[in-house]
Amino acid sequence: MPKKATYLLGILATLIIGCFLYHQFCCAHCGNTCSEKDKTAIRSTDSTMLHPAYPFALKGNGIRFNAQDNFNFLKNDFKKLLPVDDSIAIGATSLKSFLENSPALLKINGFALQDEVNSSIFPNLGYARANEVKNYFVSQGIPSAKIEINGKISDDLIVQNGTLLGPITFDLVEPATEAKPETDWQAVKTQLNANPLTLYFNTGQTEILLSETDRQKIADMIRYIDHVENAKLDIVGYTDNVGNRETNIHIGQQRADFAKNYFIQNGIAPDKINSNSKGPADPLQSNTSKEGQAKNRRTVITIH
Repeated sequence: MPKKATYLLGILATLIIGCFLYHQFCCAHCGNTCSEKDKTAIRSTDSTMLHPAYPFALKGNGIRFNAQDNFNFLKNDFKKLLPVDDSIAIGATSLKSFLENSPALLKINGFALQDEVNSSIFPNLGYARANEVKNYFVSQGIPSAKIEINGKISDDLIVQNGTLLGPITFDLVEPATEAKPETDWQAVKTQLNANPLTLYFNTGQTEILLSETDRQKIADMIRYIDHVENAKLDIVGYTDNVGNRETNIHIGQQRADFAKNYFIQNGIAPDKINSNSKGPADPLQSNTSKEGQAKNRRTVITIH
């Protein structure tokens, strides 16, 4: 056989043996690697961040600020997710400067899905989220009197892995050109205190059951203390007359403190709430019946 042909056959044999050994010893490892790459690609697709339903945007006569991110919330919750994006903090600084030199008000609109469970003290979860964002701006130095909040139900929201992305919008509202009567806050206070919020609960409960009327009344009270300087909520605990007065005063204070802590958990500033006890004083009904005693074991919330 010619020397050149022998050389070519040697090369061919080397290639065949190499392919065989590669298949035997490397293929399984390669297959695993490829599979892992595929899985990684799938995970990356799942975790790709979608744009929020409403990006953070401030637009008014003298301010224009936009950011890609916005406030985010877990489904069925009103607590904002942390950390808040740095761009939002920059926007809050710009907003504070703008509002200091403008008669405009900031209106915060919070949104919630129809199927979300509202465990807050507010009329809906969107309202509770707007209140949470309001508290953030107050912490950045913006007075609560310069902020109005509102809550709406909408199914046009972005949800990713159980998180609502950007269910918050902002409007900068200029004063109306036509003169409108200012809110008579004293009349608001008188009306609310004439029919105070009265709650019945056991101090061991994890939440207080509220009707739609109760939630709206709370929203009206919070709006009052947000706009009237030094205004606070007064929470007073009451008992029946069973037992000695000292014990009943203590039980009444426990009721008031429980309600106060519940309000704080729902985003009301601690320094905006007073809590005290009147024990068996001022009964609503006679303590001679079980029904009357039950009505007297209550917590009453008014505006101070």
